[in-house]
Amino acid sequence: MTAKKLTRLALFTSLALILSLVESALPPLFWFAPGAKLGLANLLSLIALFTDGVVGGYVVLAIRILLSQVFAGNFFALVYALPAGVISYTVQVLLVKLFIKKIGVVSISIVGGVLHNLTQTVIASLITGVNLYSLVIYTLPMGFAAGLFVGISAYFTLKHLPEKFYEK
Repeated sequence: MTAKKLTRLALFTSLALILSLVESALPPLFWFAPGAKLGLANLLSLIALFTDGVVGGYVVLAIRILLSQVFAGNFFALVYALPAGVISYTVQVLLVKLFIKKIGVVSISIVGGVLHNLTQTVIASLITGVNLYSLVIYTLPMGFAAGLFVGISAYFTLKHLPEKFYEK
């Protein structure tokens, strides 16, 4: 790994961590879903996927999730955040590798947002032993909206990055 790539990944991770911590300090977006967030930190993982490849995106994702939970003092949230992040990002990677010519970054981000919320719902149901699948009527539209916002942000960011910023 070159010093340039390592520096860029450290910058992406730092920005993602800052976005995550700021977003967790903000009041809830919806009264009926106190844990719902836009997932702004996912923007950096998605950008890293396109600029630094699959491994770069996983590095940003994993370190950001681990550090944000450490800084927030919410270690139990790792049970929800890490699997949901890894599963949604893995599907995003597959979509990029297989269908990037047919679908764009916005669609890929929407799939990631929806899958992230769906995964967290499944994990919560398994942990609590309570059927929480009825919450999907709330979580899927929120995942769609968050994915749309992050995807549009990623699209315009990637569009305006200079060519030399991308890994060859």
